[in-house]
Amino acid sequence: MRYSDALLGWEGVWTYEDLNRFLFGPMLTTPGVKMEIPGVSDETERVNLIAYLRTLSDKPMPLP
Repeated sequence: MRYSDALLGWEGVWTYEDLNRFLFGPMLTTPGVKMEIPGVSDETERVNLIAYLRTLSDKPMPLP
C-alpha cells in the first residue's frame, strides 16, 4: 500500500480529536489523501475504533 503525499507530509502527533475528525471525513480533513472509504459517520463506531487502536500502542495517550 502506498500512502498519499498528504499523509506522508503530515507532521505532528495524532490527538484523539485529530483522529476522530480524520476518521469522520478523511478527504475533508486532509485534502489530497487517498482513501477508499468516505469515513466513519457513526460516532460510536469512531469511538470504538479509536479505543481499539489505543490497545495497539505500547504507550497509549490518556483518554480525554
